[in-house]
Amino acid sequence: MNNNKLTDKNIAEFLKENLPTERKDEWFVSKTMNRLPERRRRLFSGWEIASFVLSFIVLTIMLVRQLTGLYTNPVIQISDYIFLCLITFGYVFLTFSVVMPVVKRG
Repeated sequence: MNNNKLTDKNIAEFLKENLPTERKDEWFVSKTMNRLPERRRRLFSGWEIASFVLSFIVLTIMLVRQLTGLYTNPVIQISDYIFLCLITFGYVFLTFSVVMPVVKRG
């Protein structure tokens, strides 16, 4: 048997000494990146768009039911105002959920 003991350290030293060095070309990355097509990322995934549309539909149905209830009932209660405020908050939250990624992406 061969008594030469090769360890990872010995192999790494051997490769450093005997392999050719890489070519120093500081423009390689820039030239390559300039030739690549621009990457286009989607702003929202399909699931996000579906959830936005579904949220908008649900909020609109809730608003229509609440407003028709206000017109048909002779008495307006505090709970009606609270529910309208919650629906408005839902619309504001939904709007920010859609607008903020657009603003961040710039």
